[in-house]
Order: sequence, then C-alpha cells, then structure tokens
Amino acid sequence: MGDKWRFIEFNIGIFLMSTSAVLGRYILASSTVVVFWRCLIGAICLIFITRMMRDSFRFNWIRHGRILFISSVLMAVHWVTYFYSLDFSNVSIALLTLYTFPAMTALMEPLWYRYRIPGKDLVLAGVVIIAVLIISPPLKEGSNIVLAIILGLFSAFCYSLRNILLVSITTKYPGSTLMMYQLVFMTLLLLPFSLMIEVDYREFQWIAVLFLGILTTAAAHTLFLRGLSYYTASTASLFATIVPVYAITWGYLFLREIPRLNTLIGGVLIVGVVFVKALERK
Repeated sequence: MGDKWRFIEFNIGIFLMSTSAVLGRYILASSTVVVFWRCLIGAICLIFITRMMRDSFRFNWIRHGRILFISSVLMAVHWVTYFYSLDFSNVSIALLTLYTFPAMTALMEPLWYRYRIPGKDLVLAGVVIIAVLIISPPLKEGSNIVLAIILGLFSAFCYSLRNILLVSITTKYPGSTLMMYQLVFMTLLLLPFSLMIEVDYREFQWIAVLFLGILTTAAAHTLFLRGLSYYTASTASLFATIVPVYAITWGYLFLREIPRLNTLIGGVLIVGVVFVKALERK
C-alpha cells in the first residue's frame, strides 16, 4: 500500500473519530453506560469485520497479553473521563482539552522508548499547547468548567500512554484484531459499573449509540490503529489534532454551539501543525 493511500485511510479514521464529541453531547444517558454500549457494539461489529477481512484472530497472550490488557484499561478510562468532560462543558472545551494528548505523546514517547526527543516535535507540541490555551475560555470560580478540563487532561494522559504502549505490537497484528480484543476487554471491565446505573432503555437513543459503536468506534479506531503500524505514536497523534476542528464544526451544525473567535484562531494553529506533519511524510 502506497504512502498516499495510507495517509488517506488514516485521515478517514480521524474524520470518523471526530463525531464522538457531538454524539456524546447528544446522547442523554450516563457516560459509563454509553461507553459500555459503545464498546459492546463496536466489539460485535469488529468480530464480523475481522472475519470478513480474513484477518487472523490469533494473539500471543503470553508475550503481549499484558500490554493489551493495560492499554484496554487506559482506553476505557480515557473514554469514560472524556464523556464526563463533555457532560460538564461543551464540545469545544472537552475536545480541545483532550487534544493536549499529541503534545503529551511527543514528550512521553521518546522517554518511554529511550530516544532523543526531535526538536521539531517539541516545537509542534508547544504550538498545540498554545492553541489550546488560546481556545480555552476564562475559568470561572466554582464552575464545572474546571472539573471538565481536569477530566479532559487526565483523559488525554490515558490516551497518550495507551497509544505509546500499543505501538510496540501494532506491526504484529491487524488493526481490526487489536481493536476487537481491546473492546472485548473494555466491555467486560465496564459491565459491572453499567449494571449499577439505572437506565430507561425505552428512551435510550439507540440510533445514535449504534452510529457511535459502528462508525465512530469500530471503523475509526481500526483505521487509527492501522496508522500506528506505519507512523510513530507522536506523528499519529499530531495528525489527529485536526479532530477538534471537525468536532467543533459538528457541534455548530447539530448542537448550535457557536465557536468564539479565539476558538477559530486556535483551530488555525492546529490545522497548521497537521499540515506540517503531512508535508514531513511526503
């Protein structure tokens, strides 16, 4: 597969991932329950996709089982805290706080794998941080915004660490297989918590949850994991910084959340980072 098609495929996954924020705000149910159904539906979908694509279900549990389990726990915490961040704020704040994760990854990955941090990645990570600071609204004392930002930052940390861990095994297994097993683990982890929460399933927004599970989760994250097999976690994360731009657009179109001028300025900086990384790959 050529580099051009890999870049297109990876960005289709990123585009689909961008719908999670607007769906998280739209679905009126407990974040833990929503994430549980997201994982369950995504896992079932990926079992069929893996079989249809004739990808192998084989996995070396002795060598790589611990990495898969730990990364699944991190991914579950990432999704739950991210959805609660959406509950306490809006699409712009939750997404742009979460998307400090590329900057975190650019700094953490070299330390984890013990190689020198590229100077360009340090600069680009700095630009992303500046963009998020520009976009973030003034904090009001006693507001839920503070909690939303803390949850978003913790979600970003978990997602960064998960991607860094998985890079070591993404070349050994198909992306659909890895994501399928992750979603199965996450479903089992979240099952007891979801059973503790009372839900009226007669009013549950099943169409939106199905979209979230099938396209936003199964399709998008499989393509993202495939990207980790030919990009470093840092590069893949910096590409993914365009997600907030997409998500803010979805928020405006479907939720009428109008972005402020500072949000647009920060968005331009983020697109610039993605463009620089794209040119670097040509």
